[in-house]
Amino acid sequence: MQHRNLCWFEGLVLVYLRSSVIRSAEEPPELLSVGFVYGKALDSCATENWSECVRFLELSLRLHGLLQEGAAFCSQTCAHGGQAQEDLAIRTDDLRGFWDTLMRTSCMKKCKTRFPIFLASAPSRGTLEDFRNRTPYRHLHLAYHHLNNTERAASAAHTYLQKNPGDQAMADIMSRYKASFDLDGSLTDHEQKPYERSFVQGVLLFYSEDHRGSAAGVEEAVGGYMKEYDLCAASCEGLNVLYSSTAEAHLDALRCKVQCEDTLTPNVGGFFVENFVATMYHYLQFSYHELGDVPTAVSCGSSYMLFDPNNTAIRQNMELYISHRQEWGLEQRHFVARREAVRYYNLTTAQKKMLEYAENYLRPDEATGETPKSEDAEFAGIGHHEESISATRCLAPKAKGDTGDSTT
Repeated sequence: MQHRNLCWFEGLVLVYLRSSVIRSAEEPPELLSVGFVYGKALDSCATENWSECVRFLELSLRLHGLLQEGAAFCSQTCAHGGQAQEDLAIRTDDLRGFWDTLMRTSCMKKCKTRFPIFLASAPSRGTLEDFRNRTPYRHLHLAYHHLNNTERAASAAHTYLQKNPGDQAMADIMSRYKASFDLDGSLTDHEQKPYERSFVQGVLLFYSEDHRGSAAGVEEAVGGYMKEYDLCAASCEGLNVLYSSTAEAHLDALRCKVQCEDTLTPNVGGFFVENFVATMYHYLQFSYHELGDVPTAVSCGSSYMLFDPNNTAIRQNMELYISHRQEWGLEQRHFVARREAVRYYNLTTAQKKMLEYAENYLRPDEATGETPKSEDAEFAGIGHHEESISATRCLAPKAKGDTGDSTT
């Protein structure tokens, strides 16, 4: 199965490269470099060569996507040091960690040789940060604006704003687009993940009191988010280890993993969904309660408590379940948090503690990068935001054993 997936991914890389790489005899490996192509894009924007700016920006976005996918693939493929693991006589307990690291590094170095994207030099921290913050879409918006391609300019601005809702100048540009053009159905968030759509759909159904549909949508969002988190963490480790095996590279990977939580937090109505994973379990807890599936509601409530144990509403709900556990047929096992929630909580908590320790005691030199100057000065003004989504409901039974009503 792994071999089949590898062949499929290699084929995808070749299709992208054959359709996207600029024909040039000079330094062909650099044409696969995210940093090189992105730099060419910024140079083109600076000289107001808008067609070339678009060309290089779109290529850099594709290359960055391939880089992340390749890094995640190699990291996951080599998660246990590769398929072949020799049982050496010298592999005592004190050497186990060293041997596992050695085998994993060897596996990943072999894996990267199969992908042309890794032939080029690694992108800088500043470049990776630009892509994480969707800065290329800010430049892409400006280029499409000057090329009078309103639909693509608006979608680029929309994609950028989903990660940068506090950019007031861009928010004002977006409001002008909406006031001047019919953009219904044409705006595209080019970086949106499937779990974001599932979450929004689940929330809309929640407030229309379709709790069965809401539970299905949010469950899909939970599963999708966990998969995306694993891919994000794998790409963090893959990018750094594939290019370097130094301690600093592993520390960079840890920083990147800690950022995955913020990177994957969706923007709904102009605001990021605070404590997103916990919020999903809050919606699930209430929906399952309304559906009469109290045991599942309790496990979702326990899952929420991992991330926000001081939430008054959820604490009251859990106390309610405990006090009426006999009427609702609840057992101790129902009060255990869900497996994927426990795994995610343990991973993210451990990573944050490890990073805090490393930065407090190892104190590595930090790389600095300049923030690009705003190229949207010709657009001025203040934008607006829609209301955010929140779930703060509490359960209160009408009588002993009753399923209860929702109150806000």
